[in-house]
Amino acid sequence: MKLKFTLLGLFALCSCAALADPKVYRQLIERRAGAIVTVSFSMSADMMGQQQRMRGEVEGTVLKGGIVLVPSVILNPMDLAREFMAQSEGGESDLPNMSTGEIKIKLPGMDEPMEAEVLTQDRDFGIAWLKLKQTESSIKGLDLDESARPVIGEAAYALALTPELYGYAPYVLETVVQGEIKVPFPSFMVGTVGKALFNRKGLLIGYSVPKFVGGSMSGITGEAPSFGLLIPAARLRELTARALNMAEKSSR
Repeated sequence: MKLKFTLLGLFALCSCAALADPKVYRQLIERRAGAIVTVSFSMSADMMGQQQRMRGEVEGTVLKGGIVLVPSVILNPMDLAREFMAQSEGGESDLPNMSTGEIKIKLPGMDEPMEAEVLTQDRDFGIAWLKLKQTESSIKGLDLDESARPVIGEAAYALALTPELYGYAPYVLETVVQGEIKVPFPSFMVGTVGKALFNRKGLLIGYSVPKFVGGSMSGITGEAPSFGLLIPAARLRELTARALNMAEKSSR
């Protein structure tokens, strides 16, 4: 079974079509689409003693140097469920045991995916760093120094890829920087998750990861309140430098 993994289908995307600027969209696709790749993986779940397997896909964001960012939830499929359960009145006893493996990355213009490995991850921030097992010089990675600070109320843009049936064509998603968060660390709220976000000038403003806002009322209303937590580009640069340093030390 193969599916387009959308972070468990819990997060809606804000297209904000009324705000669309053709020039911004065109330039984003021309300048940044080469940094968006398809990351596929296998997922195994132990359901009442029976092993279930499926394939999933997410978009990955390539950084300068060939490192690929993905949401850490693809490596830890039950993290979101546990986060929600911890903030609600439910328990974890019925949660299945799930694991991820066979990670591959499909680069733009290449027919066959390439094998990748996990460098490291930060589950608190919700980010994982991957690396191709073989060098590929054609990757157009993002330079984390070409960035800007998010501004509440400004339009923010992400790039996504269509499924294989439509040739993995890049397209733009538009959202808004909806609010600012002070704790547990400075960040922002957006309506798109698992992607790098850019401002109108095409500068990186951060990377968004999924978060739950649980509570007792969610069980009554049947809702699972959630939002995209945008890690600012400056913090992302620090986290990536630390992740690469840790990966280098562990490989010695």
